[in-house]
Amino acid sequence: MLLDFWPRLTFINTHYFIIQWTPIGTKTRCMTLSLVLFLVGILGFVLNRKNIILMLISIEMMLLAVTLLVIVSSFSFDDIVGQTYSIYIIAIAGAESAIGLGILVAFYRLIPLLVLVFLRIDTE
Repeated sequence: MLLDFWPRLTFINTHYFIIQWTPIGTKTRCMTLSLVLFLVGILGFVLNRKNIILMLISIEMMLLAVTLLVIVSSFSFDDIVGQTYSIYIIAIAGAESAIGLGILVAFYRLIPLLVLVFLRIDTE
């Protein structure tokens, strides 16, 4: 890119300042990446309703996108609460993954298929 970095002046007092080279659009790029990850997770969940493992991966991808967005917002607002909240999101994602895979193993022991078939009942 042509202008990836731009000087930012940080004033210490009225006579002294520091010149820092900061990247342009890092926040925007991270938020765009978060949006793309979330949309891919939604598409993976909606379009692939038969494979349980891919559904779990799609949910994990959506949680990763939300975590990335929370961390980027926390850095831009210079707040520690968002970073703490992102750690909670990661813990919840790990617990969800463990519970989901446990249910998957129990289901696989009963019926040795990894494909869900939704029954359509027509009531007339």
